[in-house]
Amino acid sequence: MIVERGEIGCSEFDEHFALAKSTISYHTKLLNAAGLIETRRAGRFFFYRPRLDELGDEFPALAAQLQRT
Repeated sequence: MIVERGEIGCSEFDEHFALAKSTISYHTKLLNAAGLIETRRAGRFFFYRPRLDELGDEFPALAAQLQRT
């Protein structure tokens, strides 16, 4: 979803996945720590965007696959 939309708000995950907010938060923190996404905060909301350029430097095949989906 993050790659498809370019940026996604945290509340949109709640609408699409039957997971606790803490689970979603944990996984987005892992993606951020791995350098796969970047997080920006606007008020009390978080927005996530993919970091495909950085990913492409380290793992070009994976970045190409993600951009095709």
